[in-house]
Amino acid sequence: MSKTYGKMPDDGSSNQIIMEYEYFTDTLANTTTFNSDWMDEATSAQFKSWMLSVPDLSYQNADLIIANMPSPRYESYESSDFQKISSDVRGHLYPITKHLGLYDVGTNLSLLF
Repeated sequence: MSKTYGKMPDDGSSNQIIMEYEYFTDTLANTTTFNSDWMDEATSAQFKSWMLSVPDLSYQNADLIIANMPSPRYESYESSDFQKISSDVRGHLYPITKHLGLYDVGTNLSLLF
């Protein structure tokens, strides 16, 4: 990826991968074939079954989550009152960080500050 088009910092963009976590575990479990020298067929089937049974397993591998304001995004920034813009953006991000639970979560609101 040579440009991120504002979705992520351009620094290191050639080393970034974007993936849709919603489907990652299902795709991995349903398309992976393990080397039989490393894992027998029964263990492979059990491992794939486990992958599919753990809710939100793929999200446990994320180290960066980028959230967008609801569409149309420009409406979130139209006000001339900075406090209102800041409050709206924080109000949108707070539930996201709250629901991540005990993970080490930090937010970067560089667009606001």
